[in-house]
Amino acid sequence: MKKYIVIIFCTLLLAGCWDSRNLEDLSLVIGVGLDKPEEENVEVTQQILIPQKASSQQSSSGDTTKVTSTPGETVHQALKTASLKNHPAFSQHLRIMLFSEALLKDNIPLDALMNQFIRDNGTRRSCNVMTVPDKTKDIFKISDQGEPASNTIYDLTENNSVTIRMMEPVTLGEISEKIAKGETFALPQVRQVGSRLEIWGATIIKNKFWYANLTPLQVQNMNLFTGTVKGGVTFAKHDNHYLSFEVFSSKYNVKTQYKHGKFKFIVTRFVEGRLSEDWNPKEDSFKESYINEIKNAVKRSIHSDVMAFIDYMQHELKVDITGLGDQVRIHYPDKWKKISSDWDHHFSESDIEYKVKVAIRDFGTKGMSQ
Repeated sequence: MKKYIVIIFCTLLLAGCWDSRNLEDLSLVIGVGLDKPEEENVEVTQQILIPQKASSQQSSSGDTTKVTSTPGETVHQALKTASLKNHPAFSQHLRIMLFSEALLKDNIPLDALMNQFIRDNGTRRSCNVMTVPDKTKDIFKISDQGEPASNTIYDLTENNSVTIRMMEPVTLGEISEKIAKGETFALPQVRQVGSRLEIWGATIIKNKFWYANLTPLQVQNMNLFTGTVKGGVTFAKHDNHYLSFEVFSSKYNVKTQYKHGKFKFIVTRFVEGRLSEDWNPKEDSFKESYINEIKNAVKRSIHSDVMAFIDYMQHELKVDITGLGDQVRIHYPDKWKKISSDWDHHFSESDIEYKVKVAIRDFGTKGMSQ
């Protein structure tokens, strides 16, 4: 009897996956973009990987994807209407999701635009989300020597280890959490420059809509305040000559105080790196006094730029995208429960002290002869 049971069990295993589907019968979506069309509520653009082209030897000579755009009154309706011209969508390989600035300024909040993707178990919550100043469908049509735009954008996000002017990638899941908490936050922005793509600055989202854009320099200052700095180069002036300071490592700490109905934050940024470039013809990197002057020049430059950014955020934009609200939530949880819904206002009235500590570990092989 046991022998028959084993035979039946093995037969079931040989049956394979009952719901398996041929890859060629699916639309492997690697990028999704949402735009504001002329008539309907939303237009959904999909960048679809074509398995036959991707696996052929000719893939290096041309784009291995196709880009289709479909308007609709809702996102899900547009996605289903797209099935009239594409195979059923398979979103497990989704890498990039783009939102146009015009759509984020329209009357549909971001959580509504994301709702279908959040509900869909087949959509990767780890896909990176960005904004586009113009049309997302135009971005997806750009091919970098045969490399699909979705892959190019995704690869560019990894460059934050060599530049300070790029914020950390933000995923679909992270945005969902921020919206649920009622937070104001920033998203990286990608744009077209000629025939190439570049990540340029960021977009601030407040109350689920577009609020403002940040330049790459402002993103750098945001990173040097309370952001993640993995590496990159900043510049300063010493004796009216430019110099470059390459960051090896950086960290920060925050002290949070609440007195007389007002918050005070003391942020200290530690930066370690090397003098990588110096235009001063009289430079003497072998002298400790000269290196100290460079250190102070870098410190003043970072402090001045970051304080200007803080002033802009507090008194012009009046929003917090720096994470200081988390410090209040951690250290003053009872107070946070009362003010969290109006945190941007309290942030604008907070006192912020910013300190910079710079360490120069290397200055290369250049220096005046001894």
